[in-house]
Amino acid sequence: MSTAAPPEQKPPRALRPRRTLATRLARRDEPWFVTPEAARNTPLMRLLAVALLPDEERALAGVERAERAMQSWRAEHGDRALDDAELGELLRQCVADALAPVAGTPLTSGISSGFDSRPLIQTMWDLGHEPTLYCCGQPGNIDWDVVQWLRERLALDVHMLDTTTMPFSLEQYELKRATSLDLPLGAVGLANDLIDELVPRRINVHGFLNDTLTGDNREKAQGAVGDDRAAFIGRNDQFLLQQLMEPSFIDRLAPTAAVSPDRELDLYRQYDIGYRQYSRIRPFDNEHQTHVFPFEDERWMGYWLGRPLEERTAQKRWMAFVRGMKSELFADLDGIEEEGKRLRWARKWRFYGHKGTPGLIDLKALDVTPQHEPAFPFDPYACARNNPTFRAVIETSLARVRGRRVFRKSFLEAVETRFWAGDVTASKMLNGVVTADIALASGRIDG
Repeated sequence: MSTAAPPEQKPPRALRPRRTLATRLARRDEPWFVTPEAARNTPLMRLLAVALLPDEERALAGVERAERAMQSWRAEHGDRALDDAELGELLRQCVADALAPVAGTPLTSGISSGFDSRPLIQTMWDLGHEPTLYCCGQPGNIDWDVVQWLRERLALDVHMLDTTTMPFSLEQYELKRATSLDLPLGAVGLANDLIDELVPRRINVHGFLNDTLTGDNREKAQGAVGDDRAAFIGRNDQFLLQQLMEPSFIDRLAPTAAVSPDRELDLYRQYDIGYRQYSRIRPFDNEHQTHVFPFEDERWMGYWLGRPLEERTAQKRWMAFVRGMKSELFADLDGIEEEGKRLRWARKWRFYGHKGTPGLIDLKALDVTPQHEPAFPFDPYACARNNPTFRAVIETSLARVRGRRVFRKSFLEAVETRFWAGDVTASKMLNGVVTADIALASGRIDG
């Protein structure tokens, strides 16, 4: 059985760079799809190219914390590998210590098909905690489908927040962009508002940072082997707009203030931890919720930052530990012998079928528009087709962005036409367009 991922398709011709007279006369590296004024707006172009509105202070704090944690662990423990029992005890210590200061406060935790949230939840159960669980997605989304399957199998009490029916509003997005760094456009932030109403004044136990510590995602950046900066840039092409920019232009957009070649931590992980994790993903607290991040414990960080690449590729060592927990929360992996990337492919085929072999779910039989790909955390096209409130967000934002001197008319027309025709590249590009519009409207970017 082949486990190779399907080849990437070229972007539609209408979305490829066009060598018109205007573009030939412009500076060679100036992107054709934005206006000259927009091309000179560095924060805006950085957002479009690498999905970042960097907070240098947070980024530097994250890198320094990681460097300090790695040095401290090595000074006390050297490079000795922990076995499953020792790793489990370390995880319990990190979770217990994170929750001790907030004892008696209601706990919540998101649960997904991934392998960060579920080990945390199982560890909390082992320690006697009962967090309120929630999941955000739609039928045909692997997070939703795996959690729904676990709910039925294990009688789990999980609040399922369905993106086909939940309310979306442009005003909520603008408020989020004014107070949060989380990008790109998605549903998790708004879903959290619904949980705030359900469990006010809560402690949200979050799996932040673990996939970066236990894994290594630079392999997802094509053509950047051995170049940590290029790998980070390629890994963060969230809106698939880098193909419309010259490499020299993109290279100038990557932030650098928080990274240094003089640190022990390699440059790629400095970029990834500082800018992707601490400056973009790490959620903010608010009046309704305070976050707890057990995987941010410096003991956990220090151990994993010192592990060799072969253990972290495709989270090989972490997944061996997860399976060794023998938790029913990982019943979706039962009977799957594959490891590494193949494990995730095999689990996907179990749910959705492969090469004529049916899976647990028939995507063609869903009564909603399915996502382009079940593994997408959020699919703007499917959500816009299924949910009139999200469709209104898209339509209002596109109407508004036409009045801004940001994107060229021909580009917007091509993206919008291809988006409503179901093109996956256009869906990601439109996400960038709307995300930029919201960032401009909320004041995160001047324009």
